[in-house]
Amino acid sequence: MHSKFDASVYEPLCSEDNTQSDLMELVCTQKRLRKIIYCLSGALVVLLISNLAFITKLNGAKHAAPAQEAVEYEVVKFHAGPLNNEPDDIYSGPPSPAVDQAWRELYEFSAIHVTPDIASKLANNSEKMYNETESIVGIDVFHQLHCLNKIRKALSPEHYGKEVTESKEVHAAHINHCLNSIRQSLQCGADISTVPFNVQPLEFSSHPILVPTFNVIHTCRNFRKLQEWTRYRWTGELLDEE
Repeated sequence: MHSKFDASVYEPLCSEDNTQSDLMELVCTQKRLRKIIYCLSGALVVLLISNLAFITKLNGAKHAAPAQEAVEYEVVKFHAGPLNNEPDDIYSGPPSPAVDQAWRELYEFSAIHVTPDIASKLANNSEKMYNETESIVGIDVFHQLHCLNKIRKALSPEHYGKEVTESKEVHAAHINHCLNSIRQSLQCGADISTVPFNVQPLEFSSHPILVPTFNVIHTCRNFRKLQEWTRYRWTGELLDEE
């Protein structure tokens, strides 16, 4: 049995002055190191447990994107048009049946059906289809393209004005919705590709000027592959343009 003052249970007090012996300093240094190691070990354990809890929460979250299986990446050079001495492409030309068809083909297969298993993992609930088993959902990129096409048409009311079947108030609300929806989509995607500045001769300038060069390389999701994936699962319903 140890007495109250038994030397075997005695631990020396460590001070911050320089009066301690070398042996005492060594003992105190070891004590400090042990405390630091204990603290770091405890912090690492807490961090590990937190990360495991976060990963478990993510794995159990309802955030499935059915089209994820179709995602592939490719390098694409953007088309800039006359601002970078290129002709307009089919999407940039003046109103015509060919231009209208090109735009429609971008998003016509927008609504798809998903199985109950996939629907149960979606972050947002969606209505059942007519068969009362599968659900109907849209892929948002096609909605954004529909909105962009609607804004394109609104810029040429003399050509497309007669197509508008909405009331003036509903049409204005629809255009505002589309503008804000595209804004949010752009911020969500947040393309970080760089846009260089170069001195270029331009048709509308009498001398070369420094301008941003937009016909540059981007890393993109393969849009055609996503279209094919969606077409295979299409509900048969067209996205109403008006």
